[in-house]
Amino acid sequence: MRAFATLLLVASACAAEPTLRGPERAALFSVVEFALTLPDGLAALSEDQLHDAYDADRDGTFVRVDVRFTHQQSTAMTVPGFARRDAPGGAWRWCVRWSPVLTGTWRPELFVTGATAGTPVRTWNATAAAVTVTLEGAGEGHLLPGDPAQPRLLRQRRPEGAATQRWLFGANRAWVVASDAKGANWSPVEGIDRARDLFPLLRSAGYDLLGQWFAPWELQLVHRDRAEHWRSADGTWTRHALSPDGAWSSWRSVDQGRAAAVDDLVRQAQGGPTQGGPSAATIFLLLSPMSHKSLAMRSRNWAGAESNWSVEDDASKSPPVKSNGFSTFREAPMSAWDFFAADPAAPLDDWRSRLFDAQAAFWRYNIARWGAYSAVGLWSLGDEIDATGDQLGLMREATGWFARPECGRWLANTVRLFRGRLTRADGLAYAGDPWGRPLHAATTSIG
Repeated sequence: MRAFATLLLVASACAAEPTLRGPERAALFSVVEFALTLPDGLAALSEDQLHDAYDADRDGTFVRVDVRFTHQQSTAMTVPGFARRDAPGGAWRWCVRWSPVLTGTWRPELFVTGATAGTPVRTWNATAAAVTVTLEGAGEGHLLPGDPAQPRLLRQRRPEGAATQRWLFGANRAWVVASDAKGANWSPVEGIDRARDLFPLLRSAGYDLLGQWFAPWELQLVHRDRAEHWRSADGTWTRHALSPDGAWSSWRSVDQGRAAAVDDLVRQAQGGPTQGGPSAATIFLLLSPMSHKSLAMRSRNWAGAESNWSVEDDASKSPPVKSNGFSTFREAPMSAWDFFAADPAAPLDDWRSRLFDAQAAFWRYNIARWGAYSAVGLWSLGDEIDATGDQLGLMREATGWFARPECGRWLANTVRLFRGRLTRADGLAYAGDPWGRPLHAATTSIG
C-alpha cells in the first residue's frame, strides 16, 4: 500500500513542465517561500529518492532542484530546493526558501535536474514573477566571516551590501532530554521548554548566540529507526512508524517530524515583532546538524556502553532512533571513522565517493530548509571533533581524530562544499551556502 501511496503523492505534485510560484513583494532579509511542482519525468520517484540530490547510490535515479535569483545589478544567488511534509503520513511538497540580501528587483528561475532508472539525465527550467524587495519590515541580516583585518570578529550583512563587525555573547544549551526515556545520562532538569524557559531568558540577559545540536535523542534527522518522530503542541513526542512495504534507507531518509521541530526552533530564535509588544531580538544559532554524539562509538563514549554511531556498536540497547543513519551506508560493518573517509576525489563508483555524495545531500537539505533564516548564525561542521570515533583524541599526542589524515581532509572538503568551491571527480559542482555564513569546528578542550 505504501509504495502505491508514494507514487500517487509524488505524481500529484507533478506537471508536464515544472512550475514555480511565490510572492511578488518581500522585505529585505525576510524568509520568502516558493512552491514548485516537478515535471512528469520525475513522477515515479519513491520517497527514499527525494533527498538523494547527487545520486549517491549510483542507481541512475535522482532529483536536484535549484532556484537562481538574479538581482537587477547582476548579483545572483542559487538556492537549493527541498521536499517536505507537514504531518505524519502527509503528502510531500517541494519548496524553496530564500532570503534577499539587496533591495530592488530579483528574478527567480527554477532548474530541475534529474533522471529515473534507464532514462538520460535532463534539466527542466521555469520562471516565476519578479520579486520587489524593500526595506519595509526588514529583518536581521545574515552573519558573515570576519574580514582579513579582524578575522576573529564576525560581520553582519546590512542593507545595500554593507557589512559591519559583530561581537556575539553566547551560551550553550544544546539539547533537551524530555524525548529520551533514559535521560541520555543528562540531568532531568534539562527537559526545558525553549520557547517559554530559554529564549526569553537569553534575550532578557542580553545573550545573542546559542549553541544548538541536533542531539541523537531529540533532533537527529538521519537515524536508524524506520519511523518519524513528531512533536505535539504540548511538547510530547509520538513515534509514527513508516510502512515496511515502502522504500526506505536510513542514510537518505530525513525525519520530517524532527525537521518540523527544527523549523519551530529556528523561528523561535529568529525573533521579530511580538503581539502587542516590542520586537524580539534574534538569537543566532551555532547549529550542529551532525553532533559529535552521533559520531561517537562506545569505546570512546562518556555514556558508558552507549554508542550513538550504530546499533551494532551499542551495548546499551538504546532505541535505533539514537543511532546515526549513515552507519548503514555500506553492507560491511562501518565504524565512525569510515564516515570521515568519504572523499569526493575518489572514483565515482568508489564507496568513499558515494558516501561523500550522501553527506553532501544531507548538508544540502540543511542549507535548503534553514539557510534562509538569519537566525542560523553559523554552521558547526564539528562541535567536538576530538570526541568522535572510538578514542578521545589529543592533538599533542596525535591520537584519535588527530592520528587520521582522512579526518582533516574530510573537514577541508566539507568547508569547500559549504563555500561552493568543491567539485566531484567527474567535475560536478556541489551547491554551497548561498548566504556565505561562518563555519565552525572545535575541540572539547584545550587538551
